[in-house]
Amino acid sequence: MKIFAFGAVVFLFFDYVLIYGKLGFPKMGLLGSATASVIQYGSMLLASIVAVFARKKNRKYAINLFKPFQSASRVIEIIKLSMPIVLDKSAIALAYLWLGGMITHMGEIGLATFSVVKDLERFALLPAVAFAQVVTFLVSNDYGRENWEGIKSNVKKIVFLSSLLVFAILIIISIWPHFFVQFFDKKGDFTDIAAGVIPILSVLVFFDLLQLILSGAMRGASNVKTVMITRILVCSLYFVPCSYIISKIDFGSMVLKFALIYGSFYIGNALMSIVYIRRFRGQDWKIKATQERGEI
Repeated sequence: MKIFAFGAVVFLFFDYVLIYGKLGFPKMGLLGSATASVIQYGSMLLASIVAVFARKKNRKYAINLFKPFQSASRVIEIIKLSMPIVLDKSAIALAYLWLGGMITHMGEIGLATFSVVKDLERFALLPAVAFAQVVTFLVSNDYGRENWEGIKSNVKKIVFLSSLLVFAILIIISIWPHFFVQFFDKKGDFTDIAAGVIPILSVLVFFDLLQLILSGAMRGASNVKTVMITRILVCSLYFVPCSYIISKIDFGSMVLKFALIYGSFYIGNALMSIVYIRRFRGQDWKIKATQERGEI
């Protein structure tokens, strides 16, 4: 938390001075903002290195950054452990790129609306993103103890708490959508369209929230590959063809077409959530934990 807060302060400072050329810095415009991002993450990396290697309480772990690379088998093992997460994260990232591509067919107004709606949605989902990190740790601890009821209880509590916070933000944005959109649209070119779709999509955001929490829980329960396969299949077999078909249909209403294209992404998240819920209701994930404990 402290490192991310530090990074945010660094970005805000350099973003301002490099865009407008203040305090003796060169005036770089949008390139200045990009440079500020590089400086931000470089500063966070340096702060992380100091936190990991210089703090006294971490020395007892004798962390050696390059030790895993001294063994080819260890490197291969790390890659195998990482690839499922890389692939499932890539599936969602590519889905967003595809979503933007489908909305591009609606012209500059559609693309500008997409940018604003996505930013507001990401802001509202911040509590869910945080809870998704927490639930992985909680489930992992209970998974090791074979505390199945504890896992289900914690997941339900976190879904409830994250829903409470996310929808509190979404309700405020949905009541005054014009107010929030106008921060991005000073000329009012796409304010009415964005304000029209925000209340509709806000209802569907729950599926994205649910998918985030459940996928985090699945990872904690040693079901990383299940998340990877589910995301890839849903994105490729449902979301891509469905959004493409919708993008080719003339609905006579830009708001309706935008809501349907974007909404198809949320419905995909609902399908993923159904798979995760069915998995948790079964017994296979429990059996796997017992087998792993036996092997140890």
